[in-house]
This record gives sequence, structure tokens and C-alpha cells, in this order.
Amino acid sequence: MINPIKSFRRRAVKRERQKARAAQARHDWKSALGHWTVVLRLDPSNINAMLQSANMHNELADYERARRGFEHIKAFASHRVHAEAGLAGVAVRGSDWWTARRHWDETLSIMAAQEGEGIASTAWPISPSEVLLHLAIAHHSLGDIPAAERDLFAAFAMNPKIRRSREAWLIRSRLLARHDLPSAYRLLRNAQARHPDDYSILYETIKAATGCGDRKAAASMAKNFAMLFPDSEDGQALLASLGLTPAASAV
Repeated sequence: MINPIKSFRRRAVKRERQKARAAQARHDWKSALGHWTVVLRLDPSNINAMLQSANMHNELADYERARRGFEHIKAFASHRVHAEAGLAGVAVRGSDWWTARRHWDETLSIMAAQEGEGIASTAWPISPSEVLLHLAIAHHSLGDIPAAERDLFAAFAMNPKIRRSREAWLIRSRLLARHDLPSAYRLLRNAQARHPDDYSILYETIKAATGCGDRKAAASMAKNFAMLFPDSEDGQALLASLGLTPAASAV
């Protein structure tokens, strides 16, 4: 006999999950978080809802709650890679590159251990080559250029197709900017055309545009950045330092 309460709960979870995903698709992080919270009330053991809630806290710049969420998920062996990658992402948003590097290193270690245990890599939310690109970005941000180049080349050797990923665009442009900012700016404009709503690419492109004297493009991108990421303190600080706050740009 079908349990009507369980049946109702399953339908409610499915409905809220669909609403949450629709909200995420339109970058309405606050609404998405609300729907995932309802899912967790109906199904407290739903690991995916825990993971998505932590992701939404990160998007909303509530980094402490995001960190606590990912730390909790680490207790589930099936989602340890998800949790470590999430913690690394939180550290990146806070420009804590030492912590980000530590979590990316740990992500690779967990991947290696799980491969040894015969766990399918299809369960991972990120590939080892992508982790290497994130490590390259972290090493570059810490000033370790040889390590950044080593990780970048290792990622390309592992998966040549990854050259077109957002992380590859970022680290290639950052390494190039050290001696050829205009070329790095052109590379970032191509990346920004492919990933128009990406936080890091837009952030870097605004910096490069300003450095190359393209104030009109920088002001336009700054306006878009402020609309997409109104809760980003680091982003707003960057715009203010470049004289590109919405108020300043309107003058």
C-alpha cells in the first residue's frame, strides 16, 4: 500500500527541486536557496540539497555559511570531492589563495584515493585536469610562477580540450599579462564573450581594460559586474579603486 504522506513528500521535493534549478538558471541565488531550504526541511538527508544550499550561500557571498555547509558534506564519503572543491571555491571568492591551494591539493589526493578504490570518476563534479588549472591560478596568485606554469602544462597534457575552459582562459591571460597586457586583454575579451556572466573572467577583463586605457569598455563591464554581483565586497572594492563604481561611471 502506498504511503500517502511519503508520496506527497516526494512530489513536494520534486516540485521544489525544479523551482530551485529554474532559479539557479536565471542566477536568482536567493530564491534558489529558499527552494533548496524547503527541500532539506522535507528531506533532511538529501545530500544534493545540502551541496546546492552551500553553493547558493557562496554565490550570495555568505562565505561562512557556505564553508560550514561544505565542511558538513565532507562527512559523506560519496561527496568528499564535491566538498573540497566547494571549500576551495569559497577560499577563492575570499582571495585566500593559501587555503584555496590546500583544498585543491586535497581534492587531487581524494581523487587519487578514490581511483585506487575503483570509484568511478563520473561521480566527480570536476575533473583532475580542471583541478590542476585551479591550482595553477592559486599558485600564480601566490607568486609561484614556475608552479603555475607546471600545473597549466600538466592540465593541457592530461586533457588538451581543456584549453577552452574558463580556468584555462584565466591562467593563460594572467601569465601573459606579466609581459604583454594588450594581448592578455584580447584573450580575456574572447573569454568574456564565451563566459559573459563569469565572476572571475569579468573581474580580470575589467582590470585589463583599465590597464590598457579602454575606459569606455571598462565602464560598461563595471556596470554589468555591479548588476550581476551586487554582494561582492572584493568586486565593489576593485571598481572603486579603478574609479568605476556605478556613480563614478555615470559622471
